Amino acid sequence: LMLHQPIKTGGPGAEFEQAGAVGDPAGKGRLSDGKGLDVTSAFPGVTPRAMAAAWLCFLTILLDGYDTAVISFTAPSLAHDWSLPAAAFTPAFVATSLGAVIGYVSCGHLVARFGPRRLVIASVGFFGLMSLATVLATDITELTAFRFVTALGLGGAIPTAIALASGHADVRRREVTASVVTVAIVIGGTLGGLVAVPLLRRWGWQGPFVLGAILPFVSLPALLAWLPDGASQGGR
Repeated sequence: LMLHQPIKTGGPGAEFEQAGAVGDPAGKGRLSDGKGLDVTSAFPGVTPRAMAAAWLCFLTILLDGYDTAVISFTAPSLAHDWSLPAAAFTPAFVATSLGAVIGYVSCGHLVARFGPRRLVIASVGFFGLMSLATVLATDITELTAFRFVTALGLGGAIPTAIALASGHADVRRREVTASVVTVAIVIGGTLGGLVAVPLLRRWGWQGPFVLGAILPFVSLPALLAWLPDGASQGGR
């Protein structure tokens, strides 16, 4: 016995049904084209909540990867503008790593208190805000302080987002989901390297940091609207 509830989509002539089997404790649904064809049969056990969690956590870690690597893109330009040797920026790099480690270690306690959804959203907003604040730096000391504080949010976002995405995945796909979501940090750093050059040429060293603030702020409405909380909806 199946219960059908129509779901309208925006595409012309596209009408799908979400069918949930009675007695399905997980409330899993499948998408049908209304003619008996199950268009999610290739991905059994994948629910809308699992997809939302995976994609939004992937986006979170991609932005994290960009903001983590941005100091690498901007250091040469900063060295030129501040008339400093490249080695002078070592404290800023160390502060980024140290802050990320502290954020990583602290996130478990924060998740237990506030929940993974709130922590992911707060981390994204926090490191976006601190990336914007970094443009106010006028010397190595200030830059190092800004990078340390920014990295607290960066370190807290990564393990929380990975755990949230894999927790919503079907039990058979949790390892794959965690691996795919984790790869986003490399993609974010790579994309950052591609866009850094034109940003540096047009807006100077502040440009990449401003973009590192805009992208998290733009993503926040999607996270607030669709990122599910920590209760797993995946298969057990």
